[in-house]
Amino acid sequence: MKQITLAIIVVLTASTAAFSQNTHTVIKQGLDSIVPSNNNNSKRIFSYDNRGNTILNAYCFAYGHKWEYMYDDNSNKITQTFYKNDLNNWKIVDKSEYTYDSNHNQIIDIWYLWNDETNAWKNAKKTEYTYNSNWKQTIDIIYDWNDANNEWAESYKEEYVYDNNGNKIIQTYHEWNDVTDNWIEYQKREYLYDDNGNTITQTFYKNDVNNWIEYQKWEYTYANNNRTMFISYEWNNTTNDWIRKKKGEYTYDKKGNLIVEAYYTWNDVTNTWIGERKEEYTHDNNGNRTIFIYYIWYNATNDWVKSAKTKYTYDYSKTNLIKPTYTYVSANMRTKSIFYKWSGKKWKQGLVSTYHWSAKEIIVTNKQK
Repeated sequence: MKQITLAIIVVLTASTAAFSQNTHTVIKQGLDSIVPSNNNNSKRIFSYDNRGNTILNAYCFAYGHKWEYMYDDNSNKITQTFYKNDLNNWKIVDKSEYTYDSNHNQIIDIWYLWNDETNAWKNAKKTEYTYNSNWKQTIDIIYDWNDANNEWAESYKEEYVYDNNGNKIIQTYHEWNDVTDNWIEYQKREYLYDDNGNTITQTFYKNDVNNWIEYQKWEYTYANNNRTMFISYEWNNTTNDWIRKKKGEYTYDKKGNLIVEAYYTWNDVTNTWIGERKEEYTHDNNGNRTIFIYYIWYNATNDWVKSAKTKYTYDYSKTNLIKPTYTYVSANMRTKSIFYKWSGKKWKQGLVSTYHWSAKEIIVTNKQK
């Protein structure tokens, strides 16, 4: 099915009471659209406000869905509304509303469902967040809306414990027991870190009659603070030992750019790692990704085989850019992406997407004490 995805993000920027503001305007190049060679009607378009914040992110297909976002004066997201396109008629599906404390920590998240019969919002789920003096999240509680009692009812809770360095070391999961009217701990996760604050182990436990039983473990390896390996294990009660399950391997260039990531599943019969997928990346001197190659595992040869490739081109003369929030990251102006499929003997070119930019006048605020 063809889709439309529309995200509207409105961000208003304001200073705190401790600062005064000086504003001026600058000209930046903003990404307006990404147009594929096969169909102009399936292009992706973007728009921005006069602060350079993304206010439109749309996939232009005949059918699909969209999100609309609103923000407060401190750029905290306060609403997120989701729509589906039904025969070119946008129908509201759900909405989330967010509340923050004076430190901009999110303290409440309420999720609503749209009722077509009453043309009104219906309460669905609420989450409340609590923080410590270091602004670390210590508790979040999820409530479900109880129609019969017309009130929020406790459902799920997570609690977090931190060490003196601010690293999360224990995460405990609870479910609400309607019979006993209290929280029941049913699972927890414990974390270990190296001297650089990198997570080296996550161990999962389940509660068996007030006795914590290990059942899963994740281990991580690092080099120069870059994660180089991840292995997951499950506890085997028969052998009384950890059994390998999944593995990820990561390679970086001298600048710290990720250039290879590969994922495997452990085969208990052959006692070997079987590949799932591998991705290779090439970067230019500015850190822009120029080539992405995707591989799949071929069991007949026990090796990787090419599957797909994408090449990216850039305009290196432009660096003062506006780019869509969370969707596009590069140091320079991307101009094209060219997709290829591996035929078994050579690369066959497919879709070519062109990136269109235009000048935008943006208000920049300098905060001064």
